[in-house]
Amino acid sequence: MSALSAGAKGLRSQQADEIVPLSERVLVLMSFRFVAAITIGLLQVLLVPNSSAVAQWLVVVLYLLTTSMLSAPVLTARRGLALRTFGLSLLVDGVFLQGERIFGTPVGLDIVIAAYLVAVCLLVSFRTGLKVALWHSLLVFMIRQAALIGSISHPSLEIKDQSEVLAYLAVLWLTVIATAQFASLNERELRRRRYDAESFRLFAVKLAGVERVNDVRQLLLQFCHDEMDVRRAAWISPSEHGFTLDLGLGLDEKAEHETGVFLSELLRSGSATAPPRVVYRLGPDDKWLASLFPDARRLIALPIAAVEGTEWVVLEHQGRGNRLERRVISSASQACVAAGLAASRTAILAQLRRAATTDGLTGVANRRTFDETVAKLRVTPEALPISLFLVDIDHFKSVNDVHGHQMGDTVLQSVAGLIDKSARPDDLVARYGGEEFVVILTNTTSEEAFEVAEGMRIKVHAQKEPLPVTISLGLAQADDGAGLDDLVARADAALYRAKEGGRNQVVVDVPARAFPATTVNLGEISSPR
Repeated sequence: MSALSAGAKGLRSQQADEIVPLSERVLVLMSFRFVAAITIGLLQVLLVPNSSAVAQWLVVVLYLLTTSMLSAPVLTARRGLALRTFGLSLLVDGVFLQGERIFGTPVGLDIVIAAYLVAVCLLVSFRTGLKVALWHSLLVFMIRQAALIGSISHPSLEIKDQSEVLAYLAVLWLTVIATAQFASLNERELRRRRYDAESFRLFAVKLAGVERVNDVRQLLLQFCHDEMDVRRAAWISPSEHGFTLDLGLGLDEKAEHETGVFLSELLRSGSATAPPRVVYRLGPDDKWLASLFPDARRLIALPIAAVEGTEWVVLEHQGRGNRLERRVISSASQACVAAGLAASRTAILAQLRRAATTDGLTGVANRRTFDETVAKLRVTPEALPISLFLVDIDHFKSVNDVHGHQMGDTVLQSVAGLIDKSARPDDLVARYGGEEFVVILTNTTSEEAFEVAEGMRIKVHAQKEPLPVTISLGLAQADDGAGLDDLVARADAALYRAKEGGRNQVVVDVPARAFPATTVNLGEISSPR
């Protein structure tokens, strides 16, 4: 029973990651058993003298019924029992096949046994095939020894010399070992391919959830490092006069932090459809890549189709020898194609988001973004106090009437750029409508916001190109969520007073509950005109 437990154990060790379901392989093996048993029965009846046809066919039927019943549990959900009974059926196979020698050894019996062992190696596993071959060898010696001492006898029983037995077993084992070697290589390759497919599937799933291009780059370089034995990697983008490094993994630290545009002979004149480029030593014209990958011996350069042209992923493989496996190049190419599609998708989505949230003419946030921001601030008490000011370009209608609407658009772009540059990093600048802009400042009092607004006014006033213009600003502050309801209205009222008061100034609206006066022109107080 040791062979039984060993065979079952060998099968169980593969049940979690079997390539073809065990039930399908057992069905094929059962078909082979039927063919082999009938063939042996015919050989015994037709070629062995003194053989009883009835007895022979009775043995064949009994054998087939026994192995069928022992193999049937494989088709059920009770896998533990199925593995044990199937292992027992392999023992029965040996008893039947080698037991036929008792009734004589017809021509072809040894061939059938060898074919059976080959089938076990290919259908079950090469380990099980070796164990079954050992079981058959033991049976051959047991039958010969029993015949020598007279424990079994039959008119057709042929007792072979020990040298003949050893020669037979040597041929048998040679066949089994050769088949097992082939099966192990084939099985290893199939498992590796399945592993590659599964790891690539997980990689694709991760890519599907990425929303930033840089995250796509990070995922690809890490995937190549983890799954393809890549030691160092770089994602490189083309520029007007050369190439720039977007992201690196394991590169030379000093070279990685160098900024600028660099040349590369390896990456020159490549398209997204170009095949991967493999080099084992960089040439003298690739000093930049050589600085990123010092002492590199196996570099793969793979093109990636991007929205703005062909980008490159350069990988250094740390395998042995001077040849790169075709599998590594193929897997890296597939990963780069998937990453390129994901990067293009994220870039297009980013453009769509920008188009949906920014004003197409001026490049600042649009009215929709402003409204959504105000709605979020209503439920964000930690952002209080909130200041807001409206900005209006003075006499903008005259600019359009005198200089034309094209010049008017240029003035809008210029003023929007100055306002945006004058705002703080956390401030929101949005186009409110026409020639009006709005700025939201969180955690900012009206006094602090006035300094920002006045800086904007001074910069616009000092700008003389494309036309000299001025702006008026109305500022209001909200100390709580309720104050947001009329914040824009109060800022608009302050803006009206600024324009009524002569334009080119900042007027601050002060809530009546906090100050006795409803408006105060801080611009006139703190900023001489």
